[in-house]
Amino acid sequence: PFYSVEIAENIQLHSPVVHVQANSPEGLRVVYVIKDGDPFNQFAINFNTGVINVVAPLDFESHPAYKLSVQAMDSVTGAHADVFVDIVVEDVNDNPPVFTKESYAVTLSEASVFGTSVVQVTATDADSGSNKVISYHLVENSQSVGHFYIDSSSGLISTARALDYEQFQQYKL
Repeated sequence: PFYSVEIAENIQLHSPVVHVQANSPEGLRVVYVIKDGDPFNQFAINFNTGVINVVAPLDFESHPAYKLSVQAMDSVTGAHADVFVDIVVEDVNDNPPVFTKESYAVTLSEASVFGTSVVQVTATDADSGSNKVISYHLVENSQSVGHFYIDSSSGLISTARALDYEQFQQYKL
């Protein structure tokens, strides 16, 4: 027999994960211990009940699964049995995107035509699967509204209309 459970990486500390149960043929008290499979001591088992709780933060990106070896032992005779508890950690979108550069500076001619490539911005996200997909959007101020366009999937910023040096010498996006 074995136990298997899936939990979100942002599970609240001290939350119960699974209840391991065993009984003694003689009807004596059974005690439980985690023997192996918890290298960072992120789980604890109630010695008397067999309920396993999360006691330290989990991180899918560093450790996506655990295979705990749990031992149930008869408190009088010492007879014991082992069981595996598979814990699969599910990724949540807990990492923000990070730009590869802190800022970008570009010089552009006012003669640039509509659609001229200005700069390629790039960001990464440490999450996995669909949680690491990045969508780019401009946060514009009043002077730059409508002057630039960003491709939401590639991060390429382009001109969206003609620029006039006499009107604005600099744009901050």
